[in-house]
Amino acid sequence: MPFRQMPKFNSTPTKMLRIPNPGVGGLNLFDLEYEQEVNQTPYMLNMMYKNGTFSKRYGQEIDGTYEGKIYAIEYFDGKLIVHSGTKIYIDGVETQTGVSQESGIFIKFYQTLYYKCNGTIYEYKYDREQTTPAWVWSVMKPYVPEVFTECQPQSGGTYNRMDDYNLLTLDYACVYNGNGTAKDYFPYGDEDNIIDWEGDPVTEVKIDDEVTTAYTVDKTNKKVVFTTAPASGSDNVSITFRMKQENLKEDRERLLGCKYHENYGANGSSHLFLAGGGDGKIFYSDTYDATYFPENNWIIIGSTEQDVTGFGLQYNVLIAFKPREIYSLYSYQTTSSMVTSEQEDLIGTEAFGSNIVNADMGCDAPHTIQLINNQITWFSSRDGVCTLVSTNISDERNVRVLSRNINNTNNFNVKGLLDYTEDLDKIVSIDFDYKYFLVFPESGMCYVWDYAIAPFTFTSSKATDPKILDWFIFDKFFVKQFIKIEKTLKYITDNEDFETNIIKLNEKLFSDLDFNGDGKEDGINSYYMTPFFQFDNVEYLKTVKNIYVQCRGDTSSIIDMYYYTNESSQKELEPESIIIGGKIWEHFSWENFEWLVLNWANTFRRKCSLKKIQMCAFYFENVDKYDTNGNLIESVAGRDMSISHISLDYQIVKAIK
Repeated sequence: MPFRQMPKFNSTPTKMLRIPNPGVGGLNLFDLEYEQEVNQTPYMLNMMYKNGTFSKRYGQEIDGTYEGKIYAIEYFDGKLIVHSGTKIYIDGVETQTGVSQESGIFIKFYQTLYYKCNGTIYEYKYDREQTTPAWVWSVMKPYVPEVFTECQPQSGGTYNRMDDYNLLTLDYACVYNGNGTAKDYFPYGDEDNIIDWEGDPVTEVKIDDEVTTAYTVDKTNKKVVFTTAPASGSDNVSITFRMKQENLKEDRERLLGCKYHENYGANGSSHLFLAGGGDGKIFYSDTYDATYFPENNWIIIGSTEQDVTGFGLQYNVLIAFKPREIYSLYSYQTTSSMVTSEQEDLIGTEAFGSNIVNADMGCDAPHTIQLINNQITWFSSRDGVCTLVSTNISDERNVRVLSRNINNTNNFNVKGLLDYTEDLDKIVSIDFDYKYFLVFPESGMCYVWDYAIAPFTFTSSKATDPKILDWFIFDKFFVKQFIKIEKTLKYITDNEDFETNIIKLNEKLFSDLDFNGDGKEDGINSYYMTPFFQFDNVEYLKTVKNIYVQCRGDTSSIIDMYYYTNESSQKELEPESIIIGGKIWEHFSWENFEWLVLNWANTFRRKCSLKKIQMCAFYFENVDKYDTNGNLIESVAGRDMSISHISLDYQIVKAIK
């Protein structure tokens, strides 16, 4: 029987998987490692999209050192304001002493900077009454309200009721019409025995706007006795009385204990709003006057069981948050139908009301509220990072979760946002360089949403909208408070080694602070893993022959590359590292004494020989090397790790049986 020639089989053609901008899709802890987009990653640290490529995060450096612990920081009128120890500094120069050694809050309002710390309020403003006008610090002097005007000297006489009592002070004024004969002047408003007759009941007396001491206080008969009867006149005598400590005590303590603030009003930012002092009460100042908080200028939103946890300003609406509710505040003018006959002087004044925006979602991390792309964004320990897409309560679809990709811990034990149990009042955020920074300061972990790459787009899908957002993760960010100064981001910390320092981010550095205490700057350890690739051929075995990695050529790098396959949970080391020495000097011109620098990218080929696998992933790292005793063998983390392109060539081998 003759031999029959067997059929010939051509070799399977080589295919290419190209991954431009690897890692730029950000961290994805939600989807399975083999179901992610090719430029996402299930495992990453200290990488970000920078200078048009996937590179190491910002470096950190000390930008200033102060004598004492830094409690708060602000940037105002082009100056850096720092509360350190018992002092307040302006651009490093001591300007105010005797400040309590605890954290306070800076408040910008109507061309003045206020600092509220341990019940004391300081102000920094331009004093035009000095011989040489200048910006000065001082303890704030609350406005003394003229509660009663056109009063008669005798007790029980006629009067006009004008101002409300001021929650910031125990003082209030009675303004009298002098009659030329009366020496005895009795207070108004003391029907309920509110004046401190056992202490110092009178703090100031004026006649014709001039302070006088020609009087005595008769505490027994509760009156002021002038040495000479004030002349006749209209509202020409003013006596400032001091109330007892218990008068309006609860609201005063709430107001002084408020932790959150915002400027809002119909005429721009005409009122200062304060909240967070208890019972869900929101206080607002008089128009353009933060020294006067009238006793009736407050509203309560929701039940008093939970307090207000912060403010956000979106368009012309002031948003007030509670842990599980959101309200909007609005301004309106008081009309005659809204007041009684005794309140006619209130007609035409500005008042505020509230509407509920969402009755199920809120914010319990007060210092995470930012305005991102004209939408209020914040962190909730129950839901993750959220954004407000509408201020209308219409069927309550106005809040969307943005952090779907990073909410929960994944199989590689990368911790998700909702798995942290840190003090919610210490979690902080900032909007900087088109990025939303969210920091958990106890662990030092920082999650960054780069909304310049992938801004949030609102559609009808709660699942797909956040899926495309780009999140990155950094470590060693022990941030107490951020401050943004033009194009620079700085912060202060409670870390014991650096609590007297101001720390600055620098995108050109690849080094960190000296966290290990060896006297040298630490390197930034970075790593990145691709998703597990199936090459769109789930039914076949594949052989991966080569990997091509393109890196920047203008920054020195040492990148160790490993790979994973479905056959083992352990990574395997490739025999060669990717090493980039630095900049390439191509030409020197003696004629004009200049160097021409070529910063071309470098492409590196590595043979993989991953045979008959179902899926594979590639892992890159730039970390310091230590021996088993913890001794440093090789320090490479002070270099960059930039990866701008990855390509794989592979072949289809056979169908999986």
